Amino acid sequence: MSLDEIKLPQDPIFVVGYPRSGTTLVQALLTTQRNVYSLPETHFFNVINRKAVRADEQGFIEADCLERVFSLIREKIDMRFSRAEQRHITKLARKKKLLPKMLFEIIVWHCICEDIKQGDTGSFRWVEKTPNHAYFLETILSFYPQAFFVNIVRHPVPAVYSRKVNFPFNKDKPLDWLAKLWRRSIEETETFAQQHPGKMISLKYEDLTADVEAWFSKVCDFINLKSDMALIGSHSAAADRVTLESEVWKKKDHYRDISNTNDTYRQVVPPQDAAFIEDLLKDKLEQYGYTPFFLE
Repeated sequence: MSLDEIKLPQDPIFVVGYPRSGTTLVQALLTTQRNVYSLPETHFFNVINRKAVRADEQGFIEADCLERVFSLIREKIDMRFSRAEQRHITKLARKKKLLPKMLFEIIVWHCICEDIKQGDTGSFRWVEKTPNHAYFLETILSFYPQAFFVNIVRHPVPAVYSRKVNFPFNKDKPLDWLAKLWRRSIEETETFAQQHPGKMISLKYEDLTADVEAWFSKVCDFINLKSDMALIGSHSAAADRVTLESEVWKKKDHYRDISNTNDTYRQVVPPQDAAFIEDLLKDKLEQYGYTPFFLE
């Protein structure tokens, strides 16, 4: 199939949420199901499209930005187009035929086509999971009006601390900066859900891990996906398939039974840091029914 002949289903599922809140678990559970395919985090909307893609007045991508685009795709997704593919994509841009949506779908297809060839080539659904796409929901919806969104929320103390401890690039970030990003993710998804009823389902990490089958069934019903609970036991293998070698912070979670790991952070988080985060986010903790971390 030629790159300009790619025809992906137009009802994708986007999984978003604050990093380290369970987005990979949701993605993995979804991709245990028949004819559902996914790929590593693309960072397309929050990094590639925002930082590198330049388009003309008609929205077509300018060819001279593609070298930077290809570089970011390699950096963020560890995906390399062949020289022939790069030439073809560049040719499309020069002919004013390459839109950002088309570039995104080329990336998606490049990552999932082999899995589809090995499976059922009939109708399928695809899942894209990049937590920080929570900040670009309107743009994504403009690409895919038939898309569904799954948002997952976790108590901010373990979420923020997990991010600080596990992400090499976040170790030196101040707690208030990380906490404010948690708030922003919450507020962006709340606004989107209010403005687009029926497009987003939100769930809490604590609820999902407490009753996986019940909450996964609710998610599948919402996104119009027929669920088979007998398959969710393969979630670890599904998570492996969408995790890059460089994402070492994810790998240690793949082989655990599905459970709430918040308790492990009570051995890590200084009580004064927990109180600081909770003071910054007091209104949202109350809204989502979260109690102080060391009183739970």
